[in-house]
Amino acid sequence: MHHPLFLDNAEEADIDFDWDSSPPNQPYGYWTIPLERRTPVVKLLREANVQTVFAGHRGINPDTVRS
Repeated sequence: MHHPLFLDNAEEADIDFDWDSSPPNQPYGYWTIPLERRTPVVKLLREANVQTVFAGHRGINPDTVRS
């Protein structure tokens, strides 16, 4: 998948970040899969005992300095 399911934990809210808000014309919480859609996916992954999910990059990291 391209966008990660979440950044810190599966139950986190759909949020934007001070260091990288959602792009124009995109929904709030754009950088992760929305909780409403994430919850059933995480449930299936847990039931299948999936240990790792690989996701594409976000294009910016929290420690990136913007000028």
